Amino acid sequence: MADLEPDASIHTFAVDANGFRGLVIDKKMLIITACGSDFSSGSALASFDFQETFLRTMFNFIGIIEIQFIHAKGLRSDRREDSLAEARDAIQTLASSW
Repeated sequence: MADLEPDASIHTFAVDANGFRGLVIDKKMLIITACGSDFSSGSALASFDFQETFLRTMFNFIGIIEIQFIHAKGLRSDRREDSLAEARDAIQTLASSW
């Protein structure tokens, strides 16, 4: 049976006199998302986009502040192929400078 106890040597944040402090510092993160609908700014569903805000908040909490997102959006629409191509291009561009 696997040991399900957390490893005490792995810490992602600390609490001190100033409050919480993230311990995962000097790290970059890339998050690639795919979604059937378009939640981008200006779209009819923009107010329902909690994914990026939530993920950014959670990873900022542990100290990762340099986060880039690439979204493949509207995959259940007629923009599917265009959106996937845009995401692929964004990944290629970022890969050359990462």
